[in-house]
Amino acid sequence: MAPPTESPRRGRLCLRGLRVYETMRRHRRSVRLRVHDYRGGLYFVTVCTHGRQRLFGDVVDGEVVLSVAGRIAREEWLRTAEVRPSVVLDAFVVMPDHVHLLFGIVPEDEASEPSDHRRDTPSVCPYPPNSGRRFGHAVARSVPSIMRQYKSIVTKRIWATLGRGT
Repeated sequence: MAPPTESPRRGRLCLRGLRVYETMRRHRRSVRLRVHDYRGGLYFVTVCTHGRQRLFGDVVDGEVVLSVAGRIAREEWLRTAEVRPSVVLDAFVVMPDHVHLLFGIVPEDEASEPSDHRRDTPSVCPYPPNSGRRFGHAVARSVPSIMRQYKSIVTKRIWATLGRGT
């Protein structure tokens, strides 16, 4: 048997004409700061459809016309503030293959403190290094948690309405 040779495509090996992924696959590097507490502040997030498929609508005469899936994405974002009282919605737009979201997260202790208390205080991770909490684990009322819930409900509603694989 011939030894594996490197494929012209990076990150793959060829073995007798078959492409086999290397054990070290390419992974997206997280852009999140490890020491930042993502449970308070104002955030701008872009969520793209898988493969940038134009699932949410089309552009007709310079305007986005939402599909059923696009209307679901819009409705669920508007429901976010109802379901998650710590989230304050600002601007958002649903495009054919992605959604731009601008929103704020009110810190848990906001009600008991003056409104500008945290303005000059940098947010740091509230968990000490040896607390058992690790980077990447779900933290309630955080950007990753909110995005995970939003994407999940949008996907489930689209599948229930249009069928899986749509």
